[in-house]
Amino acid sequence: MRPSLLFGAATLAGASQIQDADPIINLGCAGSYRGVIQNNGTVVSWKGIPYAQPPVGDLRFMPPRVLSPQNSSVVDVTTDALRCVQFSGADYGIINGNIVGSRAGPGQEDCLKLWIWKPANAPADAKLPVMFYIHGGALQYSAAPNNDFSDWVGQSQDFIAVNVGYRLGALGFMAHPDLPSANAGLLDQRMALRWIKKHIASFGGDPNDVTIMGQSGGGYAIISQMALYDGDSQGLFRKAIPRSIQRSPMFRIDELAERNTRYFEFLNCTAEQTQLDCFQNASVPDIVNAYNVLSRYRATEGAFQGLTFGQSGAFLPTIDGTTLTDSITRLFKQGKVAKVDVLTGAVNDEGANIGSRNIPVVTPAQSSIWNLTGDYLDQALEMYPVNATFGSSSPDNFFLTPFKAVMQGLGPFGEVGISGSDRLVGRYMADLVGPDRVWTFRFNAPGVGTNYSGSEYPLSYAAHSADNSYLQNATSVMTPFELALAKEWRAYIGSFIRTGNPNTEKLGLSPTWSSYGALGDYINSPVRLVPQFAFASNPNSSYETSTQLEVCQKAQIERQDWWTSDALLDATRV
Repeated sequence: MRPSLLFGAATLAGASQIQDADPIINLGCAGSYRGVIQNNGTVVSWKGIPYAQPPVGDLRFMPPRVLSPQNSSVVDVTTDALRCVQFSGADYGIINGNIVGSRAGPGQEDCLKLWIWKPANAPADAKLPVMFYIHGGALQYSAAPNNDFSDWVGQSQDFIAVNVGYRLGALGFMAHPDLPSANAGLLDQRMALRWIKKHIASFGGDPNDVTIMGQSGGGYAIISQMALYDGDSQGLFRKAIPRSIQRSPMFRIDELAERNTRYFEFLNCTAEQTQLDCFQNASVPDIVNAYNVLSRYRATEGAFQGLTFGQSGAFLPTIDGTTLTDSITRLFKQGKVAKVDVLTGAVNDEGANIGSRNIPVVTPAQSSIWNLTGDYLDQALEMYPVNATFGSSSPDNFFLTPFKAVMQGLGPFGEVGISGSDRLVGRYMADLVGPDRVWTFRFNAPGVGTNYSGSEYPLSYAAHSADNSYLQNATSVMTPFELALAKEWRAYIGSFIRTGNPNTEKLGLSPTWSSYGALGDYINSPVRLVPQFAFASNPNSSYETSTQLEVCQKAQIERQDWWTSDALLDATRV
C-alpha cells in the first residue's frame, strides 16, 4: 500500500529542493514547458500544455490531429491558458463566477491544452497513478482551470491530476453528414488520453494506471469515453469515476438536418456556399451568436418538432455510427462499454440550485423532459406523488414537497437523467465486470461555503456539484465539519484512484464502502455509500462524520428502471 500524506505538514520532504529549481519539463518533440510551484511548495503545475494541433481553419469540426513537433524554446505555462470558446449555459441558471472562473471571456479555438498538477517531491520514476479529469458545464461552457486540484494533490502527494480542455457546443459537436465524426469534443478527450499515455511518465506518472473522472457534463463525457467505439478503451484508462452524470437526448446525424438548415440561415450564409463551408468560415462571434438564436428556435419538423433546439440539446454527443453506434444508455444496457472498475453516484438534491422552489402543485406543464407526452407523462406523474402533511419525507413512497417531486420526476436533473445515473451505471457495469468491482454513492452534504443563515445546524440542500467542492476547494477555508467530510471523501476517492478500491486507503474510522452487490442481489438490493456531516445526535461520537451505508430504496429502483426501459428510451431518447 502506497503511504498517504493526506493532511500532512504544509511543506514536505524534498519540496525545499524543488522550490529553488526552475520547474521545466522537457518532452522532446512535444516541447518544453515551464511550470509553477504552488501551495507552499507542495505541488508543481503546468497550466496549458498543448496536446493536439489547434483545431482552426480547415481543422475546425474535424477530429483532432496529433501535435506537430515543437521547437526547443521553453514555453511559459505558469498562468492559465485561455479557455475554449464558450456556448450557452444561461438556461441552466448557474453561470456565475464559480462556474465561469479563471480567464473568463468568450474563449478561443486554440484551446486543446492540458492542466497538470504533480506532487512537488515526486521523482521522474515515481510511477504515480494518474487522475484524468473532464470538466463539466453541459459540454457547452466552463473550462479546465475551474476544477483546480492543487490543494488535493499538494496534500496527498501520491497521485498526479490532469484536466483537459476540449471543444464545446457547436465547435465540439457539429454533427454533419460531410464530417468524419459528429463528436470532435469526445475525440479531443481521447486524443488527450493518448498524450497522457505517451508523456505522463516524464512527470512521474504511470501511463498504465489512469483513472478518468468527471462530474455533470464531465460525467456525461466519462460514460461517453466508456462507450466510445463500443467500449474499446484502447488501453488508455483502467478505472472510471463518472459523477452526477448529465444524460441528454441523443439523435442520429440525419435527424439534425433542420438544426443545420436553421444554423445556416442564422449565420446569414448565401446560396453559393455549402452548409459545411459556411460553418467552417464563419467567425467565432457569429458561430456563438447564431448558436444562441438557434437554441431559442422552435423546430417545425423531424425529431425536434414543437421543441426549441435549446430544450433538446442540439449540440451534444450524437449517434454517428462510428464513434457512438447507439445512445450511450443503450450501449450500457448492451454491455458495449469499457470493462473497467467504476465508482459512480450523484448528490441528494440534484437540481435544487435551479428554478423556483415555490412550486404549489405538480402539473404536466412542469415537465421539461424531451418528448414525454401522453400516457408516459401521466404515469410519471403517478410515480412522484406528494404528501406534504405526513411530517417527514419517504423516498420509497412519496415526496415531501412539490419542488422535490418536480426535480426528481419531471426534469433532466432527476431520475430520468442525473439522479438515475448511479442505477444505470451501477446495474449494467455490475452485469459486465461483476458487482464487486462497482461502488455507488448518494452524496448528502451541502457544498463547501454554503451560507446556512445563522442556523444552529448546517441544514441546506445537497445541490448539484456539492461533492466537487470537497475535492477541489482549499481545506484551509473549510469549517471543521466540512473539513472532516473532505478528509473522508478525498481518502475514499484517492484510494480508488490509487488501488481500484475505495477502502484500501480510506480513513481508519470511516465505514467500509461495500460494493454494489455486497448483499448478493444487486438487481433488487444494491448498496451505496451516503457521505454526510455528523450532528450532535450521531450515535458514535468518535466518528467525525455520519457517513453510512444504505440499501437503495425499492421504489426508486423501480422508477429508475422504468426510465431506462426500452419503451421510455424510444420516447425520450435519453
